[in-house]
Parts: sequence; C-alpha cells; structure tokens
Amino acid sequence: MPVPAGNPRPTEDALRWQLERVGSTAWEGFGLKFQRMAFGFAVETGVADECEALRWLLARDGIGAGEPPRGKLAWYEASGGVSVLSSLGDGKVVGAGVNGAIGVMHYLDRPGYAGWSEPIFPYAS
Repeated sequence: MPVPAGNPRPTEDALRWQLERVGSTAWEGFGLKFQRMAFGFAVETGVADECEALRWLLARDGIGAGEPPRGKLAWYEASGGVSVLSSLGDGKVVGAGVNGAIGVMHYLDRPGYAGWSEPIFPYAS
C-alpha cells in the first residue's frame, strides 16, 4: 500500500482544517481538491478527478478494507461517480458532499463504500 511521503499539513491539523469548514457549500463538487487542500497541497494533483485517483490507488493495492482509521481517506463508488472523505475515527468521516456541504457522517451512511487509503496525493508536489 502506498505510504504518504510527508504531507505539508499534519493529519490532526488537516482534520481540524476540515472541521472548521463544516457547513460550507463552497467545496461542492470538489471533494478531492478539498482533501488535497486539507493536507496542505496547494497545487493540482495532476489527475482529472476522484475516479482517476481511485483507479491509481487500486492499481497499486492502495485500498484497505473495513472501517477507515483516523486520518485515512474513505473512498466511495456510486453510479454518480467517486467521492472521498477523511476519517475522524470511531466510524465518522468528514468532507465535501454531505447533504450538499462540508459535513460529518458515519462512513456507512453513504452507499458504495469502496475502502480507505493513506492520505496520499501522489501527483501533488
């Protein structure tokens, strides 16, 4: 499984950054960008969208099964595409697309849970 090389923003700071934005609708449709920004990357990832990022991770055996541990990324596949949120631990995730805004939910409340990954943005610099 790919391991983060050292994100610019530490995990706890990234989670706090996300929680400070709960309720904002400014990130709707930008789930991967929201996660990338949360972990401190200011430049684009170099992938088209969440679908391409998930395919990249799957090709490298980068998706784990079960409840996502705190600070890991939770991935979802549904007919509408792919989305990604961060795990707060205890079964909770935070990110864009929770009732049309940044929000917190139980990781199984969204259909299509595909698994979790390390918070890596392999295409970011």
